[in-house]
Amino acid sequence: MLKVYSAELQVLAKRLSQLALKILSGEAKLKTYRKKFEYNGYLYPLHIHFFQVNEQNQSFEVGRFEAQFLTLSFWQEISQFNLEDCANLLRHELAHYLCYLKYGKSDQPHGKDFQSICRECGWGKEVSAATMQKPHIKNHSSARLQERYQKLLNLSESPNRSEAQQALKRAQEMALKYQLDSLEEDKELIYSSVLVQQKKTDHHWNSLQKIFSYFKLHAIIHKGLAVSCLEVIGEKEPVLTANLIYQYLTNAVERNWQEYKKENQCQGVVAKNSYYRGFYAGVIEGLEQQKQCFLSGPYQEALIISEKKLAQQVATFFPQLRSYATQYQSDEKCYQQGKKKGIKEKLNDLKQHYFLN
Repeated sequence: MLKVYSAELQVLAKRLSQLALKILSGEAKLKTYRKKFEYNGYLYPLHIHFFQVNEQNQSFEVGRFEAQFLTLSFWQEISQFNLEDCANLLRHELAHYLCYLKYGKSDQPHGKDFQSICRECGWGKEVSAATMQKPHIKNHSSARLQERYQKLLNLSESPNRSEAQQALKRAQEMALKYQLDSLEEDKELIYSSVLVQQKKTDHHWNSLQKIFSYFKLHAIIHKGLAVSCLEVIGEKEPVLTANLIYQYLTNAVERNWQEYKKENQCQGVVAKNSYYRGFYAGVIEGLEQQKQCFLSGPYQEALIISEKKLAQQVATFFPQLRSYATQYQSDEKCYQQGKKKGIKEKLNDLKQHYFLN
């Protein structure tokens, strides 16, 4: 799933959060606070995210509750739904949230426990149906509307005063009716995708965070309920290719370790982890050398601007990020051997593409 973030979506998330709190307070009869609600004496967060889908598919989910992170996620075009459908979609996902808090994880997402929660809140089949009706979306082509809107704006500058006034009035009516300000392409979109999810954090992820920074990506370690994940953030193209980079590196380090272990009869977790850390350190050193070879003059300036922009976006959409340190035992010999292999790893094509584009 490809998550998406923008200033506009931040505003939408705030509006949906306010609506969700109103529903929880008025219909579920729960105490609510600014960003949380109370259930059985405990406070729970109300986090709302958005994701992209392939709209060519005949059917796709428009909302989901992610129990591991207590998060409600919605299709980014939810703003196109009418208010009633939007509220029902929120109720449906909130029912999943409340069902999880009361009964725990269920093998039947829309089973009797879910139906019971809906009845308690007074929500009918329009909310509880396992397969919800596809919400009514404003059936207007964004491109055509934007074209008509722009023509009216151009006409509003006509020397004919009456014609200009009429055109401006119609343009304002269109903007209000179809929310045309939200139809324009948002050039500040950033994306995120989970590369791997498992029960415990892998301390090698710290090295991968540094490696991904050479590919216009910011990697974060996201911890939830008995689960941790490595997630990358950036523009769409780098995020879509991040999984290939991850798979390549993890396969390469495991392959090299197996060869080294067999040749040197080396065993143990400390030896393996040291070799892995050394390998990734070598990859980082090789990337840094390659970066300095490719960058000079305007290329270096452009990269600095790009890196600062991504850092600002990450700080805006992920304001609570923090760093942490890990401690571990080390086998220096295995570390150095891994580093030698890492420096030699062939990433030339990828490096050149991302440094210069």
